[in-house]
Amino acid sequence: MDKSIVKKEEIINGLKKLGLKKGDMILVHSSLSSLGYVEGGADTVIDAFLEVVGKEGTVAVPNLPVIWYRESHADYLKRQPVFDVKVTPSKVGRITEVLRLREKARRSLHPSHSVAAIGKRRDWLIEGHEKCTGPCGEGTPCWKNCQANGRILLLGVSQNSNTTLHTVEEIGGAPVLTEDFFYPLVLDYKGKLITVPMHAHRDGQPRDFEKMDIICKKEKIMNVGQIGKATAMLIEARKLLEIGVKILKENPKFLFKNSP
Repeated sequence: MDKSIVKKEEIINGLKKLGLKKGDMILVHSSLSSLGYVEGGADTVIDAFLEVVGKEGTVAVPNLPVIWYRESHADYLKRQPVFDVKVTPSKVGRITEVLRLREKARRSLHPSHSVAAIGKRRDWLIEGHEKCTGPCGEGTPCWKNCQANGRILLLGVSQNSNTTLHTVEEIGGAPVLTEDFFYPLVLDYKGKLITVPMHAHRDGQPRDFEKMDIICKKEKIMNVGQIGKATAMLIEARKLLEIGVKILKENPKFLFKNSP
C-alpha cells in the first residue's frame, strides 16, 4: 500500500481519535491539499465526515462567495452583488464547494458569510441567517453551532480560518462592525430576489486569531491530531464562545494584531 495516499478509512480513524462521534454537529474549515493526495478527493473527505457523525449528526462548511484580499467586506457589499444561493460558488476551498453541490445540502441565504450543511439539523442551522444584521453574530449558523454544543474542525488550516472567532467578536462587543447598513441582494431557492440589510466587518484591522491556540489548550477545549499530512484541531464551540467573550469583555481588542 502506498502510504502517501490518504484513504477514507484513515480520515475516519483520525476524526474518531480527535473525539468526533455519532450525533455531533460540526463546522469544518479545511484545506484539501494539506492532507496530501486523497483517494477520491473532496468527496472522500465529506463522506468520512458524514460517516463519523452518522444520521443523527450534521456537517456544515462555510460557503463564502469571495475572499477579502483585494477589497474590504464593506466595499464588496457596496457593489450590491447578487448572491444566487443555487449558483454562486463557494470560494473558501474545494471541500466547501463540493459539499454545497450535494443533493442533500442546503445553504444559508446570506450574501457574504453563507454556510452549507448536510444532516439532521441542517435546516435549523441555516434558517434565518439572512435576518441577522451581523454576519457571524447571534442567530447565525456559527452562533447556533455554539448553542448546540457543536464542534469546530480546523483541518489543515489555522485559527485564522476559524469564523467562529468572528462570532466571539460580535457577541463580545469588539469594535468590528460598521455602524452603517449595507443592502446586498440574494436570489433565494424559489428564485425570489430579497434584500438583506446588514453591517459589514470593519476594514484595516488585522487579526491574530492564533492567540486562541494557547487558550484552547490551557482550557482543554481542543484536541489536536494528524490526518494524512494535515494538522487537525477539534474545538468545543460553546466553550470557545464563552471563554472568548469573557476575554473580550475585559479587552475588546484582544483578537487584534499587536493587542496584548
